Amino acid sequence: YAVVGRPQFLYSAAVFATELLKGTLSLLWVLGTGGSVRSVVSFLRDEWRVFLRVLVPAGVYNCQQMLEFVALARLEAPVFSVLVQTKLLTTALFSALLLGKALRRGQIIALVMLLVGVTLAQMRSNPPQASVQQQPLSLDSDTIIGVIATL
Repeated sequence: YAVVGRPQFLYSAAVFATELLKGTLSLLWVLGTGGSVRSVVSFLRDEWRVFLRVLVPAGVYNCQQMLEFVALARLEAPVFSVLVQTKLLTTALFSALLLGKALRRGQIIALVMLLVGVTLAQMRSNPPQASVQQQPLSLDSDTIIGVIATL
């Protein structure tokens, strides 16, 4: 498993710290490119409706990040890796099928390369030894929770 035993931190604290770091780096970028704290505050005050519209997908993204920590604690690392990459592939396919978005040739090639790369990365380069038996993926409650949390 990617996370063994009981974690020494809260998943929500890890996600919060990540978002705080991103916000700090964004503010430093604005200040480094000639902006000011006053311009940031003014922008947020003037464009509060845009801020509220962005708040919903940002909240969903943060929930997804916390669920990925749950999945990491319950799935083996290769299974988690493949499941995370399939999310990108299914998102692209559903956006094309349901939303009518056209995928460019380069995007399709990139998706196929991603799929092949993840598959090759998960394959063993040498066959397992006879003394070590590989455990099949079990369908216990932890695995099911991990898969659902990832998807």
